[in-house]
Amino acid sequence: MEIEANQFAASLLMPSRIVRKLAEQQGLPLWDSDVSELAKTFKVSEQAMTIRLSTLGLL
Repeated sequence: MEIEANQFAASLLMPSRIVRKLAEQQGLPLWDSDVSELAKTFKVSEQAMTIRLSTLGLL
């Protein structure tokens, strides 16, 4: 149940369509500095952004 709540929160805070668009604008592959910048943009931790990017297949 906690895993599902975390997945829901990630989807709400970091919508896949917007994350993909901004990640592609950064240029793939993403570097640590890109992950940091995306985390700041979405006001989430770098760890949360790393997990979201991984889940979306962008890392």
